[in-house]
Amino acid sequence: MNMSKSLVRRVPGKAPKTELGKARTRMEDLSFDPVENLVALHDRLVAEDEYQNFLRHATMEAVSKEDGGEGFPKVRYSSLTHIAVLSQLEKVNADLLAYGYAKVQDSSNEVFEEDTLTIVLN
Repeated sequence: MNMSKSLVRRVPGKAPKTELGKARTRMEDLSFDPVENLVALHDRLVAEDEYQNFLRHATMEAVSKEDGGEGFPKVRYSSLTHIAVLSQLEKVNADLLAYGYAKVQDSSNEVFEEDTLTIVLN
């Protein structure tokens, strides 16, 4: 039995420092930066949002033409696709904002004790 692993204290809700060190080392070995990847994804989503806006306006202009609808773009605008892009963009923005202000747990397992106050009325 490996004694070093049994000596690591586990704090509820937090990973032991040895595991954090291994994860950090592994990410450095792979040259993986989660914030850099989120920023790259954000840039791609912003570009896709601009493209969806272009398609929406091009489709509206083609419909308004009097020549029977000629001039439609080869790719038609899809509101469902555009909504999905905006939803992903919102999630990435929230994740980037959380990294900027130090990531915190979504829920807490701490139990707070409340002091009771007794009031006697005469």
